[in-house]
Amino acid sequence: MGATVEIRIRTVLWATTSAVLAVATTLILTSAWSADAAPGDSDSTYVPIAGCRVFDYRPAPNQVGPRAAPLGPGEVMTQQITGGVGDCVGALAIPADAVGVAMNVTAVNPTAQTNLRLFPADSAKVPTLSNLNVSAGQAPFPNKVDVALSPGGAIKLFNQNGQVSVLADVVGFYTKSSLSELDARLTAVEVDIAAKADTTTVYTQAEVDDLLEGKLDNTNVMWAVVQGTGGLGINQGAVSSRRTSPFGQFEVVFERDISRRCATIAAPADNTSFGIPLGREVTAQLRLDSNTGSDKTDSVLVQVFTSNGVLVNNSFTIVVICPS
Repeated sequence: MGATVEIRIRTVLWATTSAVLAVATTLILTSAWSADAAPGDSDSTYVPIAGCRVFDYRPAPNQVGPRAAPLGPGEVMTQQITGGVGDCVGALAIPADAVGVAMNVTAVNPTAQTNLRLFPADSAKVPTLSNLNVSAGQAPFPNKVDVALSPGGAIKLFNQNGQVSVLADVVGFYTKSSLSELDARLTAVEVDIAAKADTTTVYTQAEVDDLLEGKLDNTNVMWAVVQGTGGLGINQGAVSSRRTSPFGQFEVVFERDISRRCATIAAPADNTSFGIPLGREVTAQLRLDSNTGSDKTDSVLVQVFTSNGVLVNNSFTIVVICPS
């Protein structure tokens, strides 16, 4: 083996962050992603919620939100969605960065045959496609509607004929989540390590040269986004993930041996839509095999803590960088 040198892990991270993102971007262009993946800034991630009534235009005692009257013929109503609206308050409030919303929309007491159309509030033109079609006197009629939000988080509703009350229950929302966010998280982690860590790792000179020259590919760099439930999201080189305890402990399995001087970076995600406190500290280490008492060479144990040191089921990203 050639000469060895000591290199601070912050140097390795700084040199390899751009390579990590380059590899991940290449994978995005060539792989099929799961439904909750968000490969680019024009894409979005769907976040289901427990469900809440964001508005109900019927009179009291049914009224929810700002209106208690049916929509009239040809009327266009602007309805706020994000923020604390109707019963969607507190942990159920739709966040300001939502770009779309999934709702069960119900037409009630129509006085004529009509259709309802929902569209972003910043759109000046009423679309020709309808979301609900109902007849006069028809029983309450629901339909699942996905609609984009305006930059201010609002939608418009259009009623073609007669009068009809409308109510809507939000079941989820869409939010942008891209590798640019992963880039920002990696940068934040690198800065944090630079400020706090003083760890050194021994590499051969050839390995240092490879790292500093960016000679990395999908055999060197693996990463994954893991949900608070333990589910595996978008990733490169990850095989599986699971939660190993009721709160805050996760196992992530990769497709190669990562026990040989690999650097592991983990950072909390920013999803607090379920009222779960954001994890502030994330630790990662080799996963101990309870059957053999030895380390699993392909697995990492991740723990996510709040700022108060309490284990919490928060989603996180993890990156593993290994010498060639």
